[in-house]
Amino acid sequence: MHYFIIRVPLSVNLGVGISNLRDRLQYIKEQTVELKESLLPHCQRAFTNSFLPYLPLEICRKIILQIFSKHTVVITNVPGPEKQVFIANKPVSTCRFTANSLYSVISILSYNGQITITLNIDDHAIPNAHLLPKFFLNALVDLGKEFNVDIPHTLQNCIS
Repeated sequence: MHYFIIRVPLSVNLGVGISNLRDRLQYIKEQTVELKESLLPHCQRAFTNSFLPYLPLEICRKIILQIFSKHTVVITNVPGPEKQVFIANKPVSTCRFTANSLYSVISILSYNGQITITLNIDDHAIPNAHLLPKFFLNALVDLGKEFNVDIPHTLQNCIS
């Protein structure tokens, strides 16, 4: 069976170790712009769709292990509808999606002017996994403060 992949995973250095938030964001922006302007995504998709399906399963597994053993998390985003949608004449108030995987995944979905973030993680494999949402929210608050963004009271209350 042959599956056609439209999107492929790409590695991005997130500037871990750069302590200044503005410098780190600038670094990440430069990394992602360079990636978007390169041929790498197209070559990787071509490899994934044209070559990988015909390799023996054992070789595919080794390739996947080599790729994903060097990653700690996968972040995926999906732009959703900009305006509210209706199902059976009822407004959809929120949407979310999840990507089930063997590794940790952060899924981000925009919908109707809002963003929903879902974290899939193996709490048996990662000690203190329950603390990750709090750390993530604290990082968002720090980022908002750095750029003088008003932090909603509901968010301030859940991180204290």
